[in-house]
Amino acid sequence: MSHHPLETMVNDRAPEGERRVLAGELAAVLLEHPSVVLWLNGHCHHHQVTPVGRVGAGPGAEGGFWQVTTASHIDWPQQSRIVELMEAEDGALTIACTVLDTAAPCRPPAGDEGPLGLAALSRELSANCWQRRDAIHAGAAGAGSRADRNVLLAVPRPAGRLQAGKVRQPARSRFFTSRAYALT
Repeated sequence: MSHHPLETMVNDRAPEGERRVLAGELAAVLLEHPSVVLWLNGHCHHHQVTPVGRVGAGPGAEGGFWQVTTASHIDWPQQSRIVELMEAEDGALTIACTVLDTAAPCRPPAGDEGPLGLAALSRELSANCWQRRDAIHAGAAGAGSRADRNVLLAVPRPAGRLQAGKVRQPARSRFFTSRAYALT
């Protein structure tokens, strides 16, 4: 999971003596690990689902994965996304991506300063964004295409899988100082 999708990891400016890891290098590292099945990110403020795989291979095959980009809550239509990894009894994996709309109206009720009123005010402000007004009126803002919202993504069974109650020791990443748990 990251803020940036691979397509926007192109800024190679770094402090003197340092370097940035860019999209190609990061994708290559992720593709080395067949247990990586999903890359969840945002930044672009729209929903998008993209397969990332080795040449001639689909998602999950020989290290491929799905890149799921999700919209921002600050931009219209202010949708949230639930992402679930589901495992069938035979070990097959499915990634379920479900987009949710808020229960708040698009215009705040007069004098309502409760949670729904504040959420409605936020929706109204996002719909009036002058930078994206044309896209909002054309129905093309943040929601993405139909194929980028509520989807079930099949993933071939990774080489290893997480057993209930069993977690392998965290491994140090080559690029980040945080620790990550891997499927075993």
